[in-house]
Amino acid sequence: KMAQDEDTDALGSTKMTPERITKILDSDKRMYYRTKELNDKLYIHFQGFRKLQNLQEFTGLRTLYAECNAFEEIEGIEKCTALRSLFVQQNCIRRISGLENALDLWSINLSENFIEKIENLSHLRRLNSLTIAKNRVGWKGLGDYLHLKDTCIATLDIQDNAISDPEVLPEVLCKMQ
Repeated sequence: KMAQDEDTDALGSTKMTPERITKILDSDKRMYYRTKELNDKLYIHFQGFRKLQNLQEFTGLRTLYAECNAFEEIEGIEKCTALRSLFVQQNCIRRISGLENALDLWSINLSENFIEKIENLSHLRRLNSLTIAKNRVGWKGLGDYLHLKDTCIATLDIQDNAISDPEVLPEVLCKMQ
């Protein structure tokens, strides 16, 4: 029987280890700095990662491209306080959370996940753009997206969800800033 690679997790996914991140940084020396805190962009998309982790040294990160992995939650970005854009579409995220310290977040893409409720965004006073298409928002009614009226979002893509209540227009969208 072949020994399992140390960076490989269950079901063929890859662990987001510090060594694996260093490998990504080393893969393009023109794009990345070896000193993690100097990097303002990080591409970790299409890696098969199951858990978003080991990013605490990326304190200068402004854009994180983390789409097409297997993340079940937004986590591990507490120290990424300069984050302005977060791309976590096409993952397995069930709930919007983990953004408490991302106060400069301007844009977030959560499309094609398993999110049922829009929540935990009102503290992000700079959030301008939310893309949350192709999720499960609206299955439980108006309460799933009522939180939108407490946000500063100017650009919203909410297509292909389960929003069918006509009250979405007067009770939510018309009350947004």
